[in-house]
Amino acid sequence: MAQPKPRLVDTLPSVRTMPMKVIVLGLNRTGTMSMYTALQQLGYHPCHGTNMWADPFRNLTLWTEAMRAKYMGSGAPWGRRELDVVLGNFDAIMDLPAACMVDELVRAYPDAKFILTHRPVEKWLASMHATIFPVMAWPSWQLLRRFDPVFVEPWCRYKEIMLEGWGRDDFGDANMRRTFAEHGEVVRRVVPGERLLVFDVKEGWGPLCGFLGVERPVGAFPHVNDAEAYVRSFRRARDWVILRVVGRALMVLVPLMAVVYAWYAVF
Repeated sequence: MAQPKPRLVDTLPSVRTMPMKVIVLGLNRTGTMSMYTALQQLGYHPCHGTNMWADPFRNLTLWTEAMRAKYMGSGAPWGRRELDVVLGNFDAIMDLPAACMVDELVRAYPDAKFILTHRPVEKWLASMHATIFPVMAWPSWQLLRRFDPVFVEPWCRYKEIMLEGWGRDDFGDANMRRTFAEHGEVVRRVVPGERLLVFDVKEGWGPLCGFLGVERPVGAFPHVNDAEAYVRSFRRARDWVILRVVGRALMVLVPLMAVVYAWYAVF
């Protein structure tokens, strides 16, 4: 009988350097980057989905293990120990994959405060069609994953498992509306009411600071990461990968061409 593949998460230390204080469980494109910026301004140390790019192979591999356990029953489910491996240096989290780990995060950090970011479902769906759905469908990802094992390949594995589990492999508008509604229902059911804030980022600092019990900062609430900025960031990432792949190819081809040229010059 084949032995289960060892988990990367089991080889890494599980250390929490600060208590987990705020967990934002809204789906992406509900203002999670604005929340990330806002919590930074309030003095928190938040983890957003984009933090994975600091060490893409490690972080994407770890979250893929979590998604496999949750959606495919592959390996032990993640609990406090596993979550602290990736979140131990943060006191807040939002965006995907956090929104996929509602039950796990609530069980692991019951003393945290929870926020469900939301927006009108039709606006959310329009934003998804303008950003995530087309970016995920770029044909170049499938080509690049063959040549880039550090960034694109682990990212493709991660997003395939996550999106299949999250959207049931059906991204039609009807199912996405249902997924959006069901996600909100799950959060409201799992999180104790006194620890949950349902929040639209358009409401600004008032409700957020009141819920967190912190002083309202000077200046307007941040509103960032519109559709154009989102697509532009992924286009830059893709172009960076292309340059890396081409650069590695040239490092092999140029010396080889020099050897071939020298051989022909002699013979």
